[in-house]
Amino acid sequence: MRWFSYSIRKQQSMRRGWRMPSPACCSPWLLFILRVKAFGFMTRVALQAEKMNHHPEWFNVYSKVQITLISHDCGGLTKRDVKLAQFIDKAAASV
Repeated sequence: MRWFSYSIRKQQSMRRGWRMPSPACCSPWLLFILRVKAFGFMTRVALQAEKMNHHPEWFNVYSKVQITLISHDCGGLTKRDVKLAQFIDKAAASV
């Protein structure tokens, strides 16, 4: 299950604003009104990622969050990354 850009690009509606710098996939900058909302969002994503045995790369400054998805064991993106991206989109929309 190495890099499968076709499958990921096929799901563009799910990933508005996501960038694909090869071989990873970066979320858009997510800006929250309050810092505590950003931390709540990150906690939800972290718990889901742990359930999936997936460990995204994070960047957080105050109320801004960016997440980079890559499956290091495969050297690129996998279905697991797409599933987590879908969860991230839903979690961000609900905050």
